[in-house]
Order: sequence, then structure tokens, then C-alpha cells
Amino acid sequence: MNPDLDNDDLERIIELTAEDVNSDLLPGWDQEIGYGRVNADSALERLRPPWHLYHFETGGSVYGTEDLIMTFLNHPELDDAHYIATKYDIRATVALPAGFSRTPDFWARRVVSRGYSDANPNIGGLPWAHMFGFDGANVTLQTFVYYLRTFPNGLPLGWYPTDPANALMAYTVNGLLEGTAVDSPKEPNRGRISLRCHPNPTTAGTTVHFYLPETAQARVVVYDIAGRLVHTLWNGVAESGANTV
Repeated sequence: MNPDLDNDDLERIIELTAEDVNSDLLPGWDQEIGYGRVNADSALERLRPPWHLYHFETGGSVYGTEDLIMTFLNHPELDDAHYIATKYDIRATVALPAGFSRTPDFWARRVVSRGYSDANPNIGGLPWAHMFGFDGANVTLQTFVYYLRTFPNGLPLGWYPTDPANALMAYTVNGLLEGTAVDSPKEPNRGRISLRCHPNPTTAGTTVHFYLPETAQARVVVYDIAGRLVHTLWNGVAESGANTV
């Protein structure tokens, strides 16, 4: 058993192995039961051989900046107030490690990352990072750091939680290495199609996990609340089992 698990590891493993007991009516995440019924046995399997769980960390580069008025609340070092902020969007594209028998699952470990979300107001000054844009081999990590000044007079306060050079994004990869197999009926919705998004809801981005009982043509699209097509996330052949976009 891995003694260094973070809360994000536990949360994602529980979500990935939950039983979607009402998938006939509400497949995937829903307001009624969230990701489904907790399956402790399946979750623990993810932490024992032949499953492997790896922790990684990376810095990033400045993807863009934005000047704005930012509100911080319940921050351990800042008064509850408006601030003049320059937001730095920090990103890094990383290759998932090779040697897995199928595409592994992966997620950001927010609690050990150095960066904030772009939520405004920003509450609590909590560490944050997320992953998006998986292309089958590479995935992008993102976090934000801020240079703050007092509002309205613009007196400099410094970097929060750190400067761009010291931003850190942590992530986990969990899967089966090549040459190993699991004789288990615990794949989600075996014989059925399922789709889950994490985080959900979100304002910055989300990772879509979908499961197919067999290799098939698949299309994953996003509609707004008026039923208009917003974006096509996937349009092509998807392999049987778990897929991520």
C-alpha cells in the first residue's frame, strides 16, 4: 500500500471505481448519487500490485497574463478585500510514462501544487492545479499565480502564492504495466457506455472519462443549456474500455 497518498489520490480512485448504479436513467455523474456507490474493494485494488501508482511534479512556463481586479477571502496572509492583480497562466505539457498495458488514469494533485485557481473571488488561498487536453500520449497541466497590488492605490504586495519560476504542478498516474492483467469484473458499466467529467462543475476546465464495452466510433460533444453545439471533444474511433479526453 502506498503510504504517500494525497487526498486527491483517494478522491479520484474512489470516483473511478464507483458503481454507477443508476446508469440506465442518469449515466455518469449526476446530482442524485454523484459518481455512484463506493466500491471499497475496487478502490483498494488500484493501490495493490499489479496496479502501479506514480507521483510526478513539474514546473511550467507562462502561457499568458491578464490584469484584473481580484477578490481574496479567507486567505491566511491577505485581508478580505479587492486587489489589483496580474494573473499569470502557468502551463506545462507532459508525456505520460510509457510501458502501460492500456492508457492509465491520471489526475492533478492540487494539495501539493504551488498555484491558485482562477476563481474570482478566490476563497481560502488553496493550492490548485488541473489537467486537460489529453491527446493519447501528452496532457497539459495548468495553475495560476498572481502579482498583487493594493486597491485602489496600487501599492505592491508581491507574488501569491509564489512567482512563475517557482510554480509547481503535481500529478498522479495510475495503471497496469505491460505484461500484467487483472481478472476483475470491476470495470465501470461493463457492457454499457458511461461518461464522467472531473471536476464537475468547473469554471476552468474538465477531464472527460468515457467507457465503451467494445471498440467503436465515438463522438463526445458539449452543448450549452439552450441545446446549441459548443465544442466537439472527440470524433473518431475509441478503443474498448476507459478513454480520456
